[in-house]
Amino acid sequence: MNNVEIRRPEIKDIEKINELFRIVIIDTFTKEGIGHMLEDIDEEIETKRVYLERDFESHGEQRYFLIAVDGNHIIGSIEYGPVSELISKSTNATFKNLCEVGTVLVHPDYR
Repeated sequence: MNNVEIRRPEIKDIEKINELFRIVIIDTFTKEGIGHMLEDIDEEIETKRVYLERDFESHGEQRYFLIAVDGNHIIGSIEYGPVSELISKSTNATFKNLCEVGTVLVHPDYR
């Protein structure tokens, strides 16, 4: 088994985390047969990038990430934050003041 460390991301991790987002999202879209939806892929990657930025800007108050690190490789991430607009709309705002686990990503080589 790998020696995986779970920790808060640091500024120095941003580039590697964004690369993880790109790898996992493209892989997921491709495996789901929708790899041709390039605009949706780009939008999903950008959303994750913005969420990570909000974590750093708010010191975890708006979004809260943890990352999984194996040696020098970031192999996963999980994010916790306010419920998505989709959940809020589909529940007539019943859950608008709650939080959700919004992003769980694992590098394809570690699944």
